[in-house]
Amino acid sequence: MTPTREISLKILARLKQHDLSFIEQVQFGAGLLRVQKVEVEGELFKVSLPPDEDLPPDVELADILYDGMIFCITGGKNAGFGVIDIFDSSTNSFTAEGLKVQDNPGGNIIFFEGDLNLLESYITLAIDQCEQLTQCSFSGLKETTEYRDGVGNSKLILQRKRWRSITEIRAITPTPSPGLTPQVAVSDIDMDLACESGILQIKVTNLSGLMQNLNRFPKGKISIKGTYGYAPEELPSQIKQAIEYMACSIVLTEEVSRLGNANSFAIDGFTQSMDVGKDIRSYVNLATSLLTPWRSGEVGS
Repeated sequence: MTPTREISLKILARLKQHDLSFIEQVQFGAGLLRVQKVEVEGELFKVSLPPDEDLPPDVELADILYDGMIFCITGGKNAGFGVIDIFDSSTNSFTAEGLKVQDNPGGNIIFFEGDLNLLESYITLAIDQCEQLTQCSFSGLKETTEYRDGVGNSKLILQRKRWRSITEIRAITPTPSPGLTPQVAVSDIDMDLACESGILQIKVTNLSGLMQNLNRFPKGKISIKGTYGYAPEELPSQIKQAIEYMACSIVLTEEVSRLGNANSFAIDGFTQSMDVGKDIRSYVNLATSLLTPWRSGEVGS
């Protein structure tokens, strides 16, 4: 399952009470469908549904279900949203990703017609917003160069907080001084500290005298080259959670704009009053808080 699809399904689960306009529940008439069992099917999971004789009158699953359809299991160990990979009308079963083996019946299942492409476009917007807030890339690894002014000590604080690697440290305009000019190599710094906090700290050595004086960053302009960001499949869980929250705020904002009512939602034939505006602000605040460790000013060239 792609990271975007995984986030999409979590958003549907989080916002299901809002009766989103781009998905619609499929009605089967009287009664509810119940999951019979879930078993391993190759690299996927096979979900078995009731046989035709146990379905409501005039219901033919072959006429309703299709590959790529959204479903929601409402109870049991597989509770949550998913997407049909392949539906098999001969056995009233389908395959899907991200489920758990379940031998006994458990949980009702609801099907929805909807546009996951639209939802995934909201996630793309959310990623863009998160990248703008942090000046970090969440769509791939990138290279950058940052310029800092050395003051002649063993520590240099970068503007970018999170790095994946530091590949080059070079003095551009060192201040002339008697004797040797200090030079710092990538191998001289604590790489874990640099990548986690954006602090270049020269590692402690046993050098003394003149050589100890060289164990520092030179005065003057210094360039630092390195890589930052994450490919979609390696995003930290905290970043994925932030993208999810930011996408939730975008979805609700779009729903308010489309429906023109920010203070209520309809579900199962009745209207429930609520302040959607507060939900939107809450999701933005949650996303911003989760992104704090990655936030930094604009840097590089």
